[in-house]
Amino acid sequence: MNKSKEHKFISSSHGDEWKGLSLDELRYQKAFTLARLEIQKEKMLIGMSQLKEEVPGVNKHGIFNKILGSLNYLDYGILAYRFSTKIFSMIRAVKRR
Repeated sequence: MNKSKEHKFISSSHGDEWKGLSLDELRYQKAFTLARLEIQKEKMLIGMSQLKEEVPGVNKHGIFNKILGSLNYLDYGILAYRFSTKIFSMIRAVKRR
């Protein structure tokens, strides 16, 4: 019985052509995705710096700048999660009415 399972596995793996990505293509996709993430992170940082410059009262000595400067990425993630849950709960409440 084990021989028939092994035989089916061997025949099916060699009989069909592989339609997925090769190892080099997977590596390329990973590198491409990581590069896109880095570009988006840089765009976000540039946008934040422009926002700090455009908003009146936000300068190097302002409270907003001190708060944002003391946060790390985990804090930003937690704040984004809390903000999005509040927004989605408000949207659900509006849809129920």
